[in-house]
Amino acid sequence: MVARIEANRANVATYVTGDAGITGYVDVGGVPTLISCDPAAPLVERDRCEWGQKLAGADERIEARNASMLVGAIGCIYEIDAFNRVYAVSVAWQGAGEGATPSADLAYAPAGCGRDLYGTEAQRRLMTTLLRIGTLNPAP
Repeated sequence: MVARIEANRANVATYVTGDAGITGYVDVGGVPTLISCDPAAPLVERDRCEWGQKLAGADERIEARNASMLVGAIGCIYEIDAFNRVYAVSVAWQGAGEGATPSADLAYAPAGCGRDLYGTEAQRRLMTTLLRIGTLNPAP
């Protein structure tokens, strides 16, 4: 997702999801259903949709079912500093057991992605990478 955002740097703010994030599924009559991406949709919408499908395991199938290695994965994109164009891209998922609770102390990396989705906070796993979009000067 970082590479996709960098490739579309002029629209970086439209990628931001906050804690709501992207899962790759929509609710259809109470049944989680893999989202379908429209190839004619605007680039940001397609990027977010395709990222959601990858998080859901659409590229990995066992017996015709999605087999994501990250249970209940959700991806979140945050704007950390609008002036300096700093963003955080996070992925949260349910761990097999309890582990360390993701830290909320890091001012530069929000820890809300996937909060309260996986039973206890000790079951939530979280990875975040920071992205800074440089401001390119036009040629004189």
